[in-house]
Amino acid sequence: MKLRPRLSVALLLLAAGGVISQECPMKAQMPLIKPDFAACYAKLRSSGAAASLGTFEAASMQLESGSDAAAAGALDASDSLGDSVVGHFEADGALSEAELRNSTDQFNTLVGSTQIGVTYTFTSDPSPLEGARRLAAGGARVHKFSLKTWSDEERRHVAPSLAEAARSPDLGYSRIFDLPLSRYVFWAYPVNNDNAYQEFYDLAVHLITKYAGTGKSFYIGHWEGDWSIRNNYKDPIIPSKVDHFVRQLSAMQKAIDAAKAEHAHLIGGPDGVKIWGYAEVNRVLKSMRDPEYKCFINQVVPAIDPPIDFLSYSNWEIEEEFERSADQLGPVLQAALDFINCHVPPKPCVPEPRTFIGEFGYFLRNKNCTALAAPPVVAGTGAGQPTTPEVVASRSMWHLANAVAWGSPMTLFWQLYSNEKGSDPETGAACDRGFWLVDEAGADAPVFTKMQSYFSSAEDYLKDFAATNGRLPDLNAFRRWAVARLAALAGYEGVAPPVVRELDLSAAAVGGGH
Repeated sequence: MKLRPRLSVALLLLAAGGVISQECPMKAQMPLIKPDFAACYAKLRSSGAAASLGTFEAASMQLESGSDAAAAGALDASDSLGDSVVGHFEADGALSEAELRNSTDQFNTLVGSTQIGVTYTFTSDPSPLEGARRLAAGGARVHKFSLKTWSDEERRHVAPSLAEAARSPDLGYSRIFDLPLSRYVFWAYPVNNDNAYQEFYDLAVHLITKYAGTGKSFYIGHWEGDWSIRNNYKDPIIPSKVDHFVRQLSAMQKAIDAAKAEHAHLIGGPDGVKIWGYAEVNRVLKSMRDPEYKCFINQVVPAIDPPIDFLSYSNWEIEEEFERSADQLGPVLQAALDFINCHVPPKPCVPEPRTFIGEFGYFLRNKNCTALAAPPVVAGTGAGQPTTPEVVASRSMWHLANAVAWGSPMTLFWQLYSNEKGSDPETGAACDRGFWLVDEAGADAPVFTKMQSYFSSAEDYLKDFAATNGRLPDLNAFRRWAVARLAALAGYEGVAPPVVRELDLSAAAVGGGH
């Protein structure tokens, strides 16, 4: 079957060079960059593996040489582009049942959760594995965890490197990667900082070769950068910590790019492995207000060499003190995401947008175990009401709707099981603060019930669309459906649903897409 792309060569060049928005001063001042794949697929030409990387990369090489006709020929010669951006093409025939099933299973439904440092579990499995299994059973396709080289606080079953940890069935990570999930986001810190490049390279090679042909995506990064470069939350940044993160993230990204170049034949296309590096920021609003404020996004990110693939936003500051009403949340969140995405240096081979939400969440109790005051739905109303599980559920769905409307390729709820305890100052009794989808008794919280409803509805939508059209919806069509569904699950009255920003589908499909 042949899929005929409706893409101009100009759009292709824009996609390969990165989206440059006039609303983004940093990128608006930069010339449109012709793709130079020496940086990210160094051996593409010599390996003869251009076709396996997909038509974007192959055609971009021809564009670099100035041959529009050759670029058009490269697009015409391969079907992989159509498989990467299903729904954006005219098909000569319908997809087979097997093709549709595989594509549906790999489709990015944009929402997931996390299992890190939890205070309770219910099985003998390692905690990240238990969480991954429960999320997969609930319909999620993306799981976030920490790739540790030990299994518990006693640090038993120590692995000598990140790659060995990823291979370890005892630590559970190899079993996580075998689950029917399509995207994995994880923190990874090398055992030996002096050997960081080799550890990240070996990890990337293992993931690329072990999971070749699965279409799985791996995002390798770290915990909140703005806290990591300080001694505590109120201190200024520590120059030595800034230098450490610049060195380590540069080593990580260089290793990932090199591993992809060495194994170009396994990268790209609908079944190719996608592997990316990311850095995480968490103090953005203050830097938006004060250009002189030194933080991770302006001290570390510009110095990472080669440029980082993605930025993650741990956006607790959006909900700090739960003072923002639902009708205020969207504009603030989307302005912050715009600001972050403007600070990602242009890089070919990486899909846009290059910013996702790595942490967001809502909880029930303060650190002293008192009930948290609920945020209002409409500014100036409903003050003083306590936060309930139902409030958390509605607010979370609304947050997700606004993130998807902006274009976040993933938005990850913190978290599946709670990781924080509080203490009653009068009695000393402990309480769980309620950062959860599944509570300490093992029951699904209302927010997880709504999230599972979203996953189930998304699967039905994809199957119905495919049955009717012989293909899957494009990313924008799915996002329009998702925002409407998430806003309905929020159940807010008197608040208009978020407006869905249309993404450039060609830019979103570079490198196989998110």
